[in-house]
Amino acid sequence: MPNEKHWRIKIIIYSFVGLSVTTFAMAQDHLNNKVLTGSEIQTIIQNKELTDRVHYKYVFHGGGHLDGVEMSSHFTGKWYIQQDQLCWLVDDPQATEECFVVKKDGEEFNFSSDHESWQGFVYPIDVAPPPAA
Repeated sequence: MPNEKHWRIKIIIYSFVGLSVTTFAMAQDHLNNKVLTGSEIQTIIQNKELTDRVHYKYVFHGGGHLDGVEMSSHFTGKWYIQQDQLCWLVDDPQATEECFVVKKDGEEFNFSSDHESWQGFVYPIDVAPPPAA
């Protein structure tokens, strides 16, 4: 039966196309959720500001100086890269070092440690970020 053979070929082609599209989408997702190396982190954030556009803004100056605002509370400290993680220590006698694995997901950056996880966007210093959606 020629029609039966024709339908089998169509099913095989559609299955292959569907698998290809799924594989491509998974590859793109993997690329967009990449764990950054220490040198990539430094290149991306040095002399830039990181913000969620609402609750916080951190400014990573060259030379490791950190300025920040969290919920209207200002602080200073130092930032550095350690073992492919972004680390900082706030100028407070009770502060402890915090280090984060950094992933890039499109325009958004994801930061995670054993204790917390958060997201933000990177902008040049003194350029107002777009308003939160």
